[in-house]
Amino acid sequence: KSKYLDCSSVNLALISLNIILQVFHFLLNFLLSFLVKTNIRLVNGSGLCSGRVEVYQIGRWRTVCDDVWDLNDAAVVCRQLGCGRADSAPQRAYFGQGSGPIWQDDVGCSGRECSITQCPHTGGGTHNCNHGNDASVICSGAVLQKPSLSIDPSYSAFLHGEEVQLTCTLPSRILCNAVEFILYLNEDSVMTVTVGSSQPRATLTNFKMDASHQGSYSCLYRTLSNGKAISSPYSNVTKVVLLQPNISLSSPNGGMFWEPHGPEVIRGHSFSIICSIQPQYPGGLFYLDFSGSNRTETAPAVNHSASFHFPVAEYTDHGKYSCSYGVNISTRSFSSANSELAVTIRGKITHAVHFLFKIAFT
Repeated sequence: KSKYLDCSSVNLALISLNIILQVFHFLLNFLLSFLVKTNIRLVNGSGLCSGRVEVYQIGRWRTVCDDVWDLNDAAVVCRQLGCGRADSAPQRAYFGQGSGPIWQDDVGCSGRECSITQCPHTGGGTHNCNHGNDASVICSGAVLQKPSLSIDPSYSAFLHGEEVQLTCTLPSRILCNAVEFILYLNEDSVMTVTVGSSQPRATLTNFKMDASHQGSYSCLYRTLSNGKAISSPYSNVTKVVLLQPNISLSSPNGGMFWEPHGPEVIRGHSFSIICSIQPQYPGGLFYLDFSGSNRTETAPAVNHSASFHFPVAEYTDHGKYSCSYGVNISTRSFSSANSELAVTIRGKITHAVHFLFKIAFT
């Protein structure tokens, strides 16, 4: 055997050793990115979203060398800080020279990473730079667009007890940063939900409809821009109402008087109870219940209302009336909550005495 080494074998061994060292540095920095808390900041810029790039690692702030520094690297820094897109990637200490150690050299981001520590670089803190080569970025700054608020089911009025879900959706995904959604009812904050990065929406509430849930809903979202919380404009306003009819009373021949406790009808006069509903659905039926009996009267809705006529008022008509509305739309059957009205029936003499008594003490 030759006592001289084969050059090709030596070259192969050196190449293998170099590959092993690169893999080692990659794994080391990959582990450090999880085991060591890494922060980033911009220094000496004209605002929150421009300046010299510095990375905090192992207890110290460190600058970044500008060798092969380009817009892809700047895009990752801007995204990590929540500062919008990268407008430029200045080199040669554009925002002044830093001090202390230099973090890495030959940073080569693809532009899709969430953190600069995820980008390939020389590893191990090795570099051939000085602070005249400190890298910088100029970002566009974060401009948050208006979210949209949707309701499911997509109706304007709901049954008592019906489940309603409100969802706030971003105009576009916010990558790499958490988002806080806030729901407002009649301009008061009622719920906050925080979601992880890249999630485009949040279900803010899911409730069973009752009177307390009626009102105007809107939402907005918040995220961080270089450590500062910024908020979007408010979303569209979505109104939620409980399907509930109106109930009123009329007496065409003047036999009715309104008192603080409700309407009074003079015995022997005719009166009508009118049920009506907002003009949302065509057709349907109105149901009139009377507390003094088990009888329910039914009348079709004409122009979104129905009239129940009582030709001669009797004492037996004295009591509480309730009106409800029902309608079938497609495969859904609506049945509203009740609206109530207390009706008093007075005799002619009793009403006259009551009227004179009021005049005397007014």
